[in-house]
Amino acid sequence: MLYLGIDLHQKQMTISLRNDDGNVILRRQVSTRWPKLAEFREQLHQALADDEKHVAVVEVCGFHDWLVKWLQQDERCHQVLVVQPLGRTANKTDRRDANALSELLWVNRERLLRGDRVQGVRAVYLPSAEQQADRHLTQLRERLVRKRTQTLNQIQKILRRHNLGWEQPTRMLSTGERWRPGAANAETPAAADGPRQARLWRPRRTMLSALSASEADAAGSSTGSSPLSPGEEATRCPA
Repeated sequence: MLYLGIDLHQKQMTISLRNDDGNVILRRQVSTRWPKLAEFREQLHQALADDEKHVAVVEVCGFHDWLVKWLQQDERCHQVLVVQPLGRTANKTDRRDANALSELLWVNRERLLRGDRVQGVRAVYLPSAEQQADRHLTQLRERLVRKRTQTLNQIQKILRRHNLGWEQPTRMLSTGERWRPGAANAETPAAADGPRQARLWRPRRTMLSALSASEADAAGSSTGSSPLSPGEEATRCPA
């Protein structure tokens, strides 16, 4: 088994490869261009003995996903470990970082391969492709909802600035009075905006009708009898 430490950057990565004895047998920089990566894979396979595999470790960063997937596609790769960045030193270089990663992997090879915790090393869980797709969809939805809320708040701010909030459709009864079913000169948005607005407005019309009926029932119960017509009131009024 060989142990590969990788310090990844955008345009190049620095690698350190150790054998079972802990000796560094390969140390170099590799461009992240796909032809150069293919050449490095061939060089890595040449360093492996027959039926021998390697384990790779890389620090987490904002663009390590492609490298993990590329390593996992290699049939000679036994496992890929992603860890949180190690402690920084004053004399930090890419070569020293890659060397520290490969040494960390070789020293703790048995515990890391079993999945046990190692003091000072925080491994990162690698989600499956399906889980990554679900996460991306969830993050996209959260961004869209946040953008929608910001847009609505901006519209409300403009309406308040010009005192147009009273013309803004809301769930309040006072604003919906102009669209109450049966009201004089009522302009129902469903008639003007088509079937889609009709579907959106139907629950509101039902709510307004229910509120109107409850108001009438409350007025009748407060007088102790049902509401009277103007003719009936004149008949019952004393002379």
